[in-house]
Amino acid sequence: MTRLVLARHGQTSYNAERRFQGWRDIPLDDIGRVQAQALAQALRGRSFARLLASDLVRARETAEAISQAVNVPVEVDRRLRECGFGEWQGLALAEVRERWPEEYREWVEKGTPAPGGESYQEVRTRVGGLIDELLSAHPSSDLLIVSHSGAIKMLIGHCLGIGIAACRRFRLAEGSLCELDHSPTGGWRLSTLNRVPD
Repeated sequence: MTRLVLARHGQTSYNAERRFQGWRDIPLDDIGRVQAQALAQALRGRSFARLLASDLVRARETAEAISQAVNVPVEVDRRLRECGFGEWQGLALAEVRERWPEEYREWVEKGTPAPGGESYQEVRTRVGGLIDELLSAHPSSDLLIVSHSGAIKMLIGHCLGIGIAACRRFRLAEGSLCELDHSPTGGWRLSTLNRVPD
């Protein structure tokens, strides 16, 4: 059996201010660093064959904290980065609603990409390709991934065969954990969603 543990990065100032981050490289804030340490403590003592992280600094910082607890080096993979939000990156939700009312409504209701941004299908394709590679290479290992809300939602959807619209309804807190198990006979099963360590 393969077990996949998915950790969302800790909080950044953009999260606190409700700004679109996307591919903006924003570091963890003080709360985010505490959340990263809480993830590290929650995972301490577990054994992982590999630890992979998005190339964006907020995920890498979170992964480095976890790496020290589980004694596995961080491997950076660009396919794990967040959905790109194009012209909306760096802007607050309220500003986007005001400047792009129709586009924002389409994004909320249908997942239509932001102007100049990436589609959720593109995110799902890139994270799904990585997961398929990992499953083939590690048919009976525990694997740990540190990524972002949108990417993790699309990854779960890829594994479980859930549509994009349904996956977007998942709520994943900063510093939260999800877990999936894969068996050759039963396929993927979701065992944990949005668990925030104490």
